Amino acid sequence: MPVALATYWQVRHELAQDLKPSALTISQYVVLVQLAAGRRETGMTELALAGRFDPATATVLVDGLVRRGLVTRRRAPGDRRRVMVRLTARGRRLHQTATRRLILRWRQALRSFDGDEQRELLTLLLRLLEGLQTPGAGEGG
Repeated sequence: MPVALATYWQVRHELAQDLKPSALTISQYVVLVQLAAGRRETGMTELALAGRFDPATATVLVDGLVRRGLVTRRRAPGDRRRVMVRLTARGRRLHQTATRRLILRWRQALRSFDGDEQRELLTLLLRLLEGLQTPGAGEGG
């Protein structure tokens, strides 16, 4: 557990530092990633689920991104209760810039791993993530 915790906090620290020039928090970046990946309008509920945010947190994050001109928000025409969010051109550019910076940083961090080791690490991390998302994984036995 100490290694897992140390890794988690180091990764969070590095992500936060790498996002500072973009003036984005990790949570704000997660919203931009979700919107960029979808390449379309996304509902607030979907954003909250994808980012593992509660709905109130997703609303606060989107409010801040709207104020910065990075996303737009509108009511869905068929269901006025549903709020849809879309990246603006400015938001897309900032997402791309921040992502390039993160890719360079992580390439540097992984430079001591050869291609096979990088693929194996990705495979293991995906298995770990899947195990953590399995219902009942956090329960004692």
